Amino acid sequence: MKNKNIARFLSFNILKLSFVFITLFAFSISNINISHAQVGDPDSNNSSCVTLDNNMRYRMRDTQVNNEVSDLQDYLIAEGYLSGSITGYFGVATLKAVKSFQSNNGLLASGYVGPITR
Repeated sequence: MKNKNIARFLSFNILKLSFVFITLFAFSISNINISHAQVGDPDSNNSSCVTLDNNMRYRMRDTQVNNEVSDLQDYLIAEGYLSGSITGYFGVATLKAVKSFQSNNGLLASGYVGPITR
């Protein structure tokens, strides 16, 4: 009986430790910041690049991402995906432009600007 209780205790604590390690690992992966990614073909003479350090999504503002919504809009305007002026707000027009960019570049057209799009 005593050995069964010890085995249960050890197995339960191993499960708890495994959960803690998996949680910590998942948390560390989710906080990876891939910075200075290029958009476009760096080997092309006509390529343009923009450095984006933050992930962006619909309804974000420049104040949330160190003015990178404006940088993104500037790039999208220069490449012909977005018309109008830079607003610093990731609204419907920017969302459509990002989806168009993603679609034209073989990416899932989600509108989310994450590591793959950046």
